[in-house]
Amino acid sequence: MNKYLIVALMFFSGSSLAAANKWIDDQGRVHYSDQIPPAHAKDQSTVYTSTPAIPVDASPVSGVPTGGKPATAKGETKNDSAAKKAAADKAAQEAALKAQNQANCLGAKQNLANLKDGMRIATIDPNTGERSYLDDAQRQKSMDDAQQQISKFCQ
Repeated sequence: MNKYLIVALMFFSGSSLAAANKWIDDQGRVHYSDQIPPAHAKDQSTVYTSTPAIPVDASPVSGVPTGGKPATAKGETKNDSAAKKAAADKAAQEAALKAQNQANCLGAKQNLANLKDGMRIATIDPNTGERSYLDDAQRQKSMDDAQQQISKFCQ
């Protein structure tokens, strides 16, 4: 019985990928939401996020590295240490941006595949809650937008 419980917990504990909509309102404020942006919103896009992973070499309590060299080794100045930390932070940011772009690329490709599938696609009006279906022109515009996102994120 415990084996099945462990397998089930492992199955359901996978990392999650969520989509959030980003738009700019009339006052220029940026909004992030899981709801579809209103029709009058400017600069609408979909952002895909995933849960961050805890680094393996960090202690779970403080986030301080548990192994390796001390922060300032013999003969190393604080400026060298700060430069190394800045370079490591920049590398971590670039890695996070690359992972985010890969997730956005995957989402854009899936969106384009869904649009090309030919099935009817419905949208929900956030104000009234009414369902409306995309016509051919809206579908083509959505396909063009998805293609632009693919060219932006899939490099």
